[in-house]
Amino acid sequence: MDIFDQMELRKNDFTPREKQFYRILKNEPDVIAQNTTVAIAARYGIAQSAISRFCQKIGFNSFADFRMALTLSLSSHSFSAEEEKEERGLTDYLCDLTRSTEKAVPKALLTSWAKLITQANYIYVAGTGRSSISAQLLASQLVQFCLPTYFIEPGLEVEALHIMRKDDLVILFSAQNATHKDFLAMAAEVSASRRPRTLLITQSPKHPLFGAVDEAVCLPTWSTLHYPICVETSTSNFVFCSLLGAEISKELKASADSI
Repeated sequence: MDIFDQMELRKNDFTPREKQFYRILKNEPDVIAQNTTVAIAARYGIAQSAISRFCQKIGFNSFADFRMALTLSLSSHSFSAEEEKEERGLTDYLCDLTRSTEKAVPKALLTSWAKLITQANYIYVAGTGRSSISAQLLASQLVQFCLPTYFIEPGLEVEALHIMRKDDLVILFSAQNATHKDFLAMAAEVSASRRPRTLLITQSPKHPLFGAVDEAVCLPTWSTLHYPICVETSTSNFVFCSLLGAEISKELKASADSI
């Protein structure tokens, strides 16, 4: 019995606040699996105590234990009828997510971002938690293109701002939370003659930092596409990095041919 079966068995015993968390969990299980009770409470306006009681009611001593079980269950649980799961496997959904990511990213945006990246003086890429994997991937790709790129270690973004200038570019990966809010708040206070340009790659159309960056792109995930099975959340980030890399390669070739 996985965690979703446990919830179904106890759902009639939930209080109104626990039912609220239950609905959130059913709609966005991957978001819950990647966050703390503090972040979840702030994001959805639900008390941390209600989350703790919910976890205890379905048999867990703590939210940490619950979240670990949720992560394990996501890899095997079917979110629709069994026959649909049998018709399409994980590979089918990986391919579909790849195509959906390409459709979600306008060609004009890829072209524009490729120009910004190739023309930047220095490029800084940042991401925390699971987003740091995507950030390091993009940084590695840009270095392979011989572009002056630096991956900023999590927690050092504000310090790095002191060496950034107007012709520099900052690329931030953040799935859902306002992870880089301190950096962006401080960047907003820097004079226009020194402020770097900022780009955000997210997976939430309601990301709290949309208005704090110069440009942003929102990528799909298995949950926003309502797949019946879980697909690695970072997949669309990896696909985006590949699409952007291909566009940067074209831009560099065009620049070389024009010389």
